[in-house]
Amino acid sequence: MSNQPPMQTSNSTTTHPQPDISETSPDVIRRWIRALPLTDQRATIQLTTAALRDLNNCNMTIGQRTHALALFSPLINTLIKRISQYYEHSRLSFTSNKRAHFDNIQAMLNEAANGYLIIINESPLPSPHRAHRGVQARHNERRVPAGSDTHYLCCALYQAIEHLSQRLLHSYLVYTTPPAEVWIEIHRLYYIAETYNIPATPFSFGFNNKAKQGKVLSIERTYKRILLFSLANPFHLMPHEITRAYQSLRNWAPQCKIISSDSPRKLQGRFYIDLESDQPPTHYNLNRLDLELPSLRLLEIAEILPSGQYQRTLDKRLAQALIIRPERLTKRTKTDKEITIVNGLNACHHVINNERMKVVPNLLLIQSTRSIQLKSRPLQ
Repeated sequence: MSNQPPMQTSNSTTTHPQPDISETSPDVIRRWIRALPLTDQRATIQLTTAALRDLNNCNMTIGQRTHALALFSPLINTLIKRISQYYEHSRLSFTSNKRAHFDNIQAMLNEAANGYLIIINESPLPSPHRAHRGVQARHNERRVPAGSDTHYLCCALYQAIEHLSQRLLHSYLVYTTPPAEVWIEIHRLYYIAETYNIPATPFSFGFNNKAKQGKVLSIERTYKRILLFSLANPFHLMPHEITRAYQSLRNWAPQCKIISSDSPRKLQGRFYIDLESDQPPTHYNLNRLDLELPSLRLLEIAEILPSGQYQRTLDKRLAQALIIRPERLTKRTKTDKEITIVNGLNACHHVINNERMKVVPNLLLIQSTRSIQLKSRPLQ
């Protein structure tokens, strides 16, 4: 990090003591974090973003960078939790005056993800194919030792996907369009793990052999979690339901399978991922004829469809969203036709009964499906 402390923005109205940091040793970083003005969430986010940016510009070993970023993880997790709680209890919609705060949070998560991307780019990658008696031996069959190159790579891929997923989750919380190029980056990180046979490799956070006693994680599980969440109609959920749904899918993700597709016929009516696109997973329909099989992966979710085991209403709604419904098998066509939209119960009755009147105030006319224009029209 630079010798100068991160500066506050010019529109800050409160003066906070600036945490001073001149080196990247763990003790200095801990003291820097303890000096943050946690009571002022916006200032803390801005300072953390600037510190992470400085950290990403430093020359460090892979182990030092991993350790430094790990010290920031509890702080970032705390801020994300507070942000989620704020939106859960807020009845106000996302307005323009919240845009700056939204951008600050996105910037902090982006800088954290960039730090792990540096580790990935600098890591000595394991051999993509390890042959043993004529059969590929996968890293997935064993845990990787803490502190090894593969361990650092697994941690970095996992954390990068987690932070990018939080960017998407934050967008869903405020009902706004997810940032561009986030999905393609998540897909690319999974593809790296897949290439080197480590998507399901079990590992634990830590820097010594005691780490294996902790919670076992895998890259594939966190990737499948955000895939399932994007398919569960997140914009149809209330803010407090979004957080609960994301927590529920932590347990659902292991039951989902990601498989390669070797035939276009296997895609029909299935959920799939295009690893070369900037799009979330979606269902295949008969209109999609331009897909390349090498970059496609199918989501097998049959084991998490609705059954009697779901007691909570939210879990049943999530499961229902993942069903392959008949309308998803229908071929879609574009048409340019004039349609009439009726808004209001009285107007509906007049249209249904073909009654005549001079003016129906809530009757709207859409001129075209491409160029939409709404206007009141008298009923003839």
